[in-house]
Amino acid sequence: MNQQGFTLFIVLLLLLFFSMFTIHLVGLYKFEKQFSALEFEQYKLEQLMLNGKIEVTDIIENNSIGSRLSGSSVYYEGTVFYEIEQPSPEMVSVSLRAQTHTAYAKSVTFIYNTESKTFEQWTELGG
Repeated sequence: MNQQGFTLFIVLLLLLFFSMFTIHLVGLYKFEKQFSALEFEQYKLEQLMLNGKIEVTDIIENNSIGSRLSGSSVYYEGTVFYEIEQPSPEMVSVSLRAQTHTAYAKSVTFIYNTESKTFEQWTELGG
C-alpha cells in the first residue's frame, strides 16, 4: 500500500484538515474575546449611566437649578457629563453622556418630573 505513496498523502491530508480546524477554532476564540470585551464596555456604560442618573436626581432634589446647570463626574469606569435645564418648575430636562476610559460613549436624554419623582421620555443614543 505504501509503495504508491498513499500513506504520505493520507497523513498530509489529515494534517491539513487538523490545521484548518485549529485555525478555525483560533479565529472563533479571537472573535469571542473581542465580543466579550465589547460586552464588558457596554456593561461599564450602563453602570456609568446608572451612577449619573442617581447623582443628577440628587442634584435636582437637593439644589435649586435655576435655568441651566452642567458638569461632570469622574468614576472608576469613566466619566459622566451632565446638562440640566429646567423649563418649568415641575419638569427638568436632563442630558447625560457617559464615556469609558477606552472612549466608548453613550448618551441619554430624559425629563424628570420633580412632583411625582418619575423619569419621562427616556431616549438613549449611541456614541
